[in-house]
Amino acid sequence: MYSINPVKSGLAFGAVLSLSHLFWATAVALGWGPVLLNLILRAHFIEPVLPMYSFNLGMAVVLILFTASAGFVFGAIFGAVWNWLNKETRRRPQREHQNERETQMMS
Repeated sequence: MYSINPVKSGLAFGAVLSLSHLFWATAVALGWGPVLLNLILRAHFIEPVLPMYSFNLGMAVVLILFTASAGFVFGAIFGAVWNWLNKETRRRPQREHQNERETQMMS
């Protein structure tokens, strides 16, 4: 297995999480938030009982920055754990690893 760069993994996770929350903040700003929330919760058999606040730009920025930061941390941890779990594979000589794959393909 190949190793991955934990920083790049963190940036990727952070970008995905922050973009999804940017979409959510935009939906709330456009007035689509309650409709989407009801759709998502009801699709999971959950009754929506909590009130939704009106859009607040400051809180939207905090939400996006927080999720980007949390995504970066989780992505970096994922990259580090991935590399740790695959360190044995990287240490084996390439020829041995290739012979093992050929044996698996034949059986």
